[in-house]
Amino acid sequence: MCSSDLNDETNTPEKRASLQNVVQALSPLEGSTTGDATLQGTPDKPEVGLHWENIPLSLNSYPLTITKGQGKLTREYASFPALSFQTEDGTLEIQAPTIAYAGDLNVDITAVDVNLGFLKQWLTPKATTNNSPKSQEKRSFQDWLRDQGLTEVSGKGTLAISLRGKTTAPEIEQASLNLSQFQLSKILTGGNKETLFGIDKLDFNDISLREGVIRSDSVALRYQDTVLRGNVEIAGFQWTAPFLPPDSRLKASVRLVPRSDDEQNLQSLSRFLPNLLSKESVGRLLASGSIEGTLEDPFAEVSGRIDLTAPRLQIRNISTGLTDVEGQIELSKGSIFVRSFKGKTRIFKENEYAKKNLGSAIQLTGSLPLGLSQEAEPSTQDAIHLKIKSLVFDETPLPGADSGAARGKADLDLQVVGTLKEPTIRGSVTFSETQFALPGEFAALTSTEAKPATRSEEHTSELQSHSDL
Repeated sequence: MCSSDLNDETNTPEKRASLQNVVQALSPLEGSTTGDATLQGTPDKPEVGLHWENIPLSLNSYPLTITKGQGKLTREYASFPALSFQTEDGTLEIQAPTIAYAGDLNVDITAVDVNLGFLKQWLTPKATTNNSPKSQEKRSFQDWLRDQGLTEVSGKGTLAISLRGKTTAPEIEQASLNLSQFQLSKILTGGNKETLFGIDKLDFNDISLREGVIRSDSVALRYQDTVLRGNVEIAGFQWTAPFLPPDSRLKASVRLVPRSDDEQNLQSLSRFLPNLLSKESVGRLLASGSIEGTLEDPFAEVSGRIDLTAPRLQIRNISTGLTDVEGQIELSKGSIFVRSFKGKTRIFKENEYAKKNLGSAIQLTGSLPLGLSQEAEPSTQDAIHLKIKSLVFDETPLPGADSGAARGKADLDLQVVGTLKEPTIRGSVTFSETQFALPGEFAALTSTEAKPATRSEEHTSELQSHSDL
């Protein structure tokens, strides 16, 4: 009977291809399976009933268990009413009442409140001989996280997918991916936790896959009062490797809009990016942007706009910042344009020096290529100009250090040339009435201010600095 089943006219190449795709999809699984198979039905319509106990397996060294269940195989279709994969981080449920060979597909996949800690193993760099560009990009990101001190990944994830269409070319009728309380953190000496990156919720809703186009029309990232909304579309998906070729077309857009006309959302952004903005920053940011290109060159076309109004704009751990900021920046034709920008420098300290020196106006003008596209070239003519007359500063301790001091005035006349991705900064900085002490050069005083060790009446430094972002 078995020989007849394998060689009759119903065993078409399409059916064999469908089964081969299933085997290929399961190939990363390792382990041994045990269970019972019962043959029933008739010679013309045989059925194999499957029954199994808990089956321990591993997926790329990640342990999982197929829990006790049952299914059915016929010459026309397979049926698994309830297939459950359990891991230490959560459970994946698959309901597949009908999987017709080279025919109709009806599969629902759900995973609820999965612990996202398992992502750490994919975010930790590992030794490899794969030197492809994609592998190098992945290692660079992993190395960056390691350098930041990543030691913990936490959060919960929920997944829901409805697969329909044909087994030879499945389509996603509806899907969603929702992450909550997602954090990348490092554990400090003494057991305290510092957040490197954190969000309250990240939702990809209304996901679909039809005719090779993956689309999500409802993407939302939430952190306290801050909400980023957008959509994404990738055209070129195929059910054979590589599933998304490098020339697959990509379109995505995102927008950041405060919830109300008077909302000051910079404080929310400071909590979203705790290592960049000071939590004392106050202001309102509106931003929108879009990209269009391929997976290989996603930033071939970039457009967007940023509007900023900030009574106080301050970088974390730096006392000198900006006040009365009003700016408008535009992204178009592969470049960034400063349409308007004004503000004043200020020392955000409650001491006599800060009260006597109220800072000065800042001038920011010009444009610069973004340098994000593969075809982008540095400009020899475009530049962003920064001019500040009598920038007053008072940094005690020095940023990033436990000691040291710098206090005084500086005239800045700088140009940023090249590209935004690989900028070269050139120009001059003239210091006057400046007091400076290297970390460790002075002893702690009874007051909160350190006594600088060196003094400079006036000194001009010519700058030429290149950075690869």
